[in-house]
Amino acid sequence: MKILLTTLNSQYVHTSPALKYLYTVLQDTPDEVSIREFTINNEYSHIYGELVRANCDMVCFSCYIWNIELIKALAADLKKARPDLVICLGGPEVSFEGHVFAVENPWVDFIICGEGEYSLYRLCEVLRRRSPFYDGREVASGLALDTVPGLIYRKGGKVYVNQQIEPMDLNSIPFMYSVLECETDRVVYYESSRGCPFRCSYCMSSVEKSVRPLDMARVKRELKYFIHKKAMQVKFIDRTFNYDPARAYEIIEFIIENDNGVTNFHFEICADLMTDELTELLSQARKGLIQLEIGIQSANAETLRAVNRKENVYPVLYNTEKLIRAGNIHIHVDLIAGLPYETYDQFAMSFDKVYRLGADAFQMGFLKVLKGTEMARMSMQYGMVYQDSRTGRLMRSYQTGGYRLHRW
Repeated sequence: MKILLTTLNSQYVHTSPALKYLYTVLQDTPDEVSIREFTINNEYSHIYGELVRANCDMVCFSCYIWNIELIKALAADLKKARPDLVICLGGPEVSFEGHVFAVENPWVDFIICGEGEYSLYRLCEVLRRRSPFYDGREVASGLALDTVPGLIYRKGGKVYVNQQIEPMDLNSIPFMYSVLECETDRVVYYESSRGCPFRCSYCMSSVEKSVRPLDMARVKRELKYFIHKKAMQVKFIDRTFNYDPARAYEIIEFIIENDNGVTNFHFEICADLMTDELTELLSQARKGLIQLEIGIQSANAETLRAVNRKENVYPVLYNTEKLIRAGNIHIHVDLIAGLPYETYDQFAMSFDKVYRLGADAFQMGFLKVLKGTEMARMSMQYGMVYQDSRTGRLMRSYQTGGYRLHRW
């Protein structure tokens, strides 16, 4: 089979780690696999033309909040032009309510829910055994599609949903740059762990109930590769990097000791987990080496309680201010507008408290009610009214604004 892995990023500087993971795990198969990344700013006709000219047997789209509407249009048009083309979707925007999505969009052949590395590998293995392996609408009889975990598929005019895959051991997934070249002029996304110990109700990462780290020896080996390549920025997509303060200390210490004078490392941290030891270590870093993003989200106790965060915001503000005063770490702080129980005046108070910290960057995002989250389930209780449209150009900044579940 000739397989194309593709997505639409919000900007050129961003890359898709999801596609890279998938490409890596498919390397020991006889399939011809390629990656093609576009942005939501590319002309629609250009993207469509390139996808048609790829002349693939199967196109796999990685779907996120900023690109889902464009992908739906592209995939529907591709199916019209190539009825024999197999279209497979994955990612957060189709991993929840996928059955409904498949019913509403008859052009989609397969949806992979949750982590896609093993599931796509198994799907390709099943399809490879048949020639022709697909008739454009219904799966030929005899294919063991019900053995592919997390798969939604069509058969006999019906939509079937397989059992979800169990979370994988992160160490079993190959390092994506073992077969791909590091793009030094773009942001390199890297995860040393998957999952999050917290249950913030607006966040996709709250769906998973555990944290799965990479072995420390592997983390250091892979970071050494980025340092050797002099990558522009390595952005850790660990949901809470310092969930284990000792582990975070060891990684930061390694980065400081191996600083190449060029590469910047970005981490998302929980400020109230900061220890004095880690704060002291960070104060020794070269200016420009480390960038920290701190999601404060609100300073209103009732709001924090409603979204399953600690109600006392002052340890967060105190530790954030300490990091800012050190002067050598770029500090990025976040607030979310539109959370439960936060009126206009209360949000203004949150804004003032966070703005007075004097961080290097202050990002104010608007609440996205994401599928699969507790916030989506509770939206009626809170009386929330929100846009249903996920138009890519309205979401262009959200690839870097908190929606980082990328497991395709």
